[in-house]
Amino acid sequence: MAHPPAPVLEVLPRDLSAYRSGNVGVDYVHRFESGRPGPHVLVNALTHGNEFCGMVAATHLLDTGMRPKVGTLTVSFANVAAYESFDAGRPFESRQLVHNLNRIWSSEWLDGGEDSPELRRARELRPRADRRARGGLPRATDRLRRAGPGLRPAEHDDRSMAHLRTPSSKEPERVNTLNRILAVLAAAVAVAVQAPYAAQAATPQKDTLPSGVVVEHLKEGNGAAPKATDTVSVHYRGTLENGSEFDSSYKRGQPASFPLNRVVPCWTEGMQKVKAGGKARLTCPAATAYGARGVPGVIPPNATLTFEVEVLSIQ
Repeated sequence: MAHPPAPVLEVLPRDLSAYRSGNVGVDYVHRFESGRPGPHVLVNALTHGNEFCGMVAATHLLDTGMRPKVGTLTVSFANVAAYESFDAGRPFESRQLVHNLNRIWSSEWLDGGEDSPELRRARELRPRADRRARGGLPRATDRLRRAGPGLRPAEHDDRSMAHLRTPSSKEPERVNTLNRILAVLAAAVAVAVQAPYAAQAATPQKDTLPSGVVVEHLKEGNGAAPKATDTVSVHYRGTLENGSEFDSSYKRGQPASFPLNRVVPCWTEGMQKVKAGGKARLTCPAATAYGARGVPGVIPPNATLTFEVEVLSIQ
């Protein structure tokens, strides 16, 4: 039987041999550790050999040197054998060689006696796969679908792509479908690789000063930072090491104003790191606060103090 005319291909395969030598003992698997706690994000391409959009996204991550700031990023290419069998005249036949790689991740398949290129690859990847993926190798579109409303692509099976198999007068529909697939994959990769950066952003930036004062930036300001000779208007809350509060402008219902060179050294030094509109947490060693004297009845001697401070204005 004659094959129908092949569709117009807008995304074409490329040579992946440069990515073969991974760094975990498995071909085409690349793992990058930040050395800091955080999520482990797996970006997997080519669960099916003719899914080129994921290949484009994964090679882009590797080509641009994307590295996590926290946690771990793994980039992998799954069914490379099927991918390398691609024939532009019969593009849908490179989806798989024997088995659908997305449907053989149960123990019955992986521990069974059958053999195929896909089963060998699945068994090779199995120790490296996140345990949450054991029910099936996760695809970016699947993760987006579970995440909630928004772009919801059709399932990537032969039925959902049937309308792409032959040229059609519905060219705008075909182009729009491809664009939706590209957009969803791009969004999924963006979500995946930004997860570590979101975790990083949730960790306050710290400045540790020579005196031992620590400034944790809870909210970045958008104005200038004060000088020691400036007068600042602030809201603040002060606590002892046991967490008990000893002073609060919030409770008094009005901000405090004072020249920075007329307060304890911790404030003089630390507040020069906080811009107008910003909020910070100051950790003040006793020597930069009230020292061995303390404040009778309020602050014990040699107490380390913590202040959360919002800079409202600078004069």
